[in-house]
Amino acid sequence: MLLGAFVDAGADFNAIVRTLDSIPVEGWTIACERVERRGVSAIYADVVVPGEDDHRHHPQAHKHPPRKRTLGDVLEIYERSALTAAQKQTAARVASRLAEAEGGDRFHPIGQVDAILDIAATCIALELLGVGTLFCSAFPVGRRLPAETAKLLGCAPIRQEAIDAEMVTTTGAAILTTIVETPGVHPSIQRAREGYGAGRSDFPIPNVTRIEIGDL
Repeated sequence: MLLGAFVDAGADFNAIVRTLDSIPVEGWTIACERVERRGVSAIYADVVVPGEDDHRHHPQAHKHPPRKRTLGDVLEIYERSALTAAQKQTAARVASRLAEAEGGDRFHPIGQVDAILDIAATCIALELLGVGTLFCSAFPVGRRLPAETAKLLGCAPIRQEAIDAEMVTTTGAAILTTIVETPGVHPSIQRAREGYGAGRSDFPIPNVTRIEIGDL
């Protein structure tokens, strides 16, 4: 959802994919299309890795079984990529926080490709958009909240929603609680543009993430 929102706000999708292609992991593709969620137009972007998460039943899943990786493996993967120094540093911070929430040296779980690429894509998009400081609202929480996500959110402000689903992914929580200094703070900005990223599920409310870009 974050990647979709960044692309909708103007981040060059092809430039993001070119950099992601430099990351030494295999067996993935990325989908990007405009969709509608309860009347809201948004970009749906999804890293597709047969055999992982919601793609376990993909026809190619048996050809790409999940590989176990440690945090050290993931950090080395980022280091060997064409990410900029700043992107590598931010990706490493997010990955380390995610691994800590997963139990120390594990990585969501143990090096899933979608998490590796989702983190990198956010770092790339933020730099392409020239975003220096990222803020976020209180986290919407549905009735399903994995323990790892709850640990990542910690004392961050939340907004309880009557939705029987997971509304904040573990990877999304790791990204935002690492990059955003004070979650829940929404400063006044001179808004220049905005974008909407769509989630996979359809809820009674629009399942989208909105990003606003502007000057403080």
